[in-house]
Amino acid sequence: MSVTKEELHQLIEELEEYQYDEAARTLQRLRELAHDPVYQAFMNALLDDEPLTAEERRLIDEAKAEIARGEVYRLEDILADLKKRRSAQ
Repeated sequence: MSVTKEELHQLIEELEEYQYDEAARTLQRLRELAHDPVYQAFMNALLDDEPLTAEERRLIDEAKAEIARGEVYRLEDILADLKKRRSAQ
């Protein structure tokens, strides 16, 4: 998708006043990222197109089956458990 500067200006014109601060923060962050070497390296990295190994495919299938059986932990529960363990130490 390629957007022109004029189209960006039009999007800004269509914003409600209460959205200005958020829009400004987003644009400032984009400007900062343009000079972030880690972000630039990530954006310019080559696509990992190496095929999955049989073991990797097996592990993915196993994980999907665990999810289907409901054998998962919610992130909130894990963080709560970690917090309890830290406070118990």
